[in-house]
Amino acid sequence: MFRKPIVLLCACMLAASAQGCDNECCSVTPETRYAHIELYPGSLDFMAVQAGPQPAPQKAFLFNSGGSCLRWKVVSSDPWIECRPDSGFTGICGDTDTLRVSVNSGMLEKGTHKGSIYVQSDDADNDPGRIAVTCSVVSIDDIFLIKDAWWTDEVDVDSSGCPESAKLTWDADVLDGSTREVSAQVFYRAECTEQWQYYYTTSCWTISGEDSDDTYFVTVDNLHRAAYEFSIILYQCGGADPVAKRDSEDDSDLKDYCLESLVTYSIYDAWWADETDADGDGCRDSGMLAWDADVDEGLTRSVQGHVYYRPVGSYSWTYYRSTACYDITGKERDDSYFLSVEGLEPGRYEFMIDLYECNGHGKAAERSFETDADLADQCFDEYVPPPTGYRIRDAWWTGSVDQDADGYYESRTLVWDPDVDEGTAGSVVSKVFYLVVGTDVWMYYGQTECLPVIGTSVADTLSMEISGIDRECYHFAILLYECGDLEHDVAIWHYSQDDDLREQCFEPGGVLAFRPEIGAPPALTGKRRVAEGRAPVNPYGGVKEPRGSGASGPAAREGLGRPAPGAD
Repeated sequence: MFRKPIVLLCACMLAASAQGCDNECCSVTPETRYAHIELYPGSLDFMAVQAGPQPAPQKAFLFNSGGSCLRWKVVSSDPWIECRPDSGFTGICGDTDTLRVSVNSGMLEKGTHKGSIYVQSDDADNDPGRIAVTCSVVSIDDIFLIKDAWWTDEVDVDSSGCPESAKLTWDADVLDGSTREVSAQVFYRAECTEQWQYYYTTSCWTISGEDSDDTYFVTVDNLHRAAYEFSIILYQCGGADPVAKRDSEDDSDLKDYCLESLVTYSIYDAWWADETDADGDGCRDSGMLAWDADVDEGLTRSVQGHVYYRPVGSYSWTYYRSTACYDITGKERDDSYFLSVEGLEPGRYEFMIDLYECNGHGKAAERSFETDADLADQCFDEYVPPPTGYRIRDAWWTGSVDQDADGYYESRTLVWDPDVDEGTAGSVVSKVFYLVVGTDVWMYYGQTECLPVIGTSVADTLSMEISGIDRECYHFAILLYECGDLEHDVAIWHYSQDDDLREQCFEPGGVLAFRPEIGAPPALTGKRRVAEGRAPVNPYGGVKEPRGSGASGPAAREGLGRPAPGAD
């Protein structure tokens, strides 16, 4: 607090008034012949962002509590500290001057810098007075903070202690006191699992300093019963790199949070159909794995199946493929799904089917060899596909753009050379798929027009520009189809066959991008597959829109929140 000794001030002013000097310099008694420097505050702290604007000047006050006039000047310890005015004259007994202290952060490297300003005077009995000055220079990432997260508006219809929906709310701050536009992504994972799953990307909103009135929320629902961990990642609007994060390691409210869905799913049965056994040894070469998924009576839902397999006696599951999204209704039998299985190494296998809602999160149901004998100890021989005459000879990249030279491309053009038997010609469509390295969920990128292929000519190459995908490293796959039949691929070329399709790194080029997941392409074994038993929802296998799209609109799922309970 700025100290003004009122009793001394009044006594001094009365003495000065009695001498007729009215707070001007005049003769005083020997006991009061010195000025006395008092400075408030005793320290000033500045924060600046590298290559950003200069921090605003701050005020300090020079107070003369002595009995003589104060002639003073200011000396800075370092050239990056400035004071205005830098000299002056302060009368006796409580006279005050205002100092404006500023720093030139452009002269400083990232880090904490300390210095001082000194008020010097031959008139004072405590020369010099000192104010400590600190300037913290940070990168743009260092000024953002997600200070807290909490849950509100829980809906627990069955009073089970696991809400069906709740609002995840957080308070994001910008520590340099500025105003910024930000957005956030929310991820989740069931406890005791390692893989984070994408949930939602917010719209942009404004945060100012450490204001608690700019909190933001996202409604979390439609997760199947489990205890979940959550992670919130903050971005500047228009930026591709995260600037702040808060997750279950930072905040207990983001750990062990139970949620459930009121809709229940099951896989009633699984069986095999259309099996082929060319050598008649009892081990199928290929077959259609079928299952009947059910949902509560009276409901229709869009679902997707993920199929896994492992050799009998093994403990490690291998991902085979995902289906397109398809509809199931109540307990009906005629909505069963058929998926071709082929191309496995000769041996005996166990199978598992995981069911997911296409617009939901988390596994809805599963069926495995433990509950169904038709998924246990299944014998397979090597599958020899019929010749198609088509193949992809090579793939490569051109037109690479990496503006920040960090090894992550904003855009590149993928080129490949489709061939058909020499002396023949055909017309083909190509589809391009990609997946994040280390994951097993393929995502559809795009497809070409129907274009001619002439023998083994190198003049009929196809190409597609790849851009706008999230900052990750990816594997790629190219599938070839005859025009008019987009259900049956006739050739596959993927990262296990061509290093140019392996571990290619991209970033969105200044725009926060999210490309929704869809069902995987056919099993990437280099073998031709046969048709599935259900038509997909659309030609690309049922695109999953980001959360918040649809009739209700984003405003129904996100928005400015309320301060945390108990917050000032």
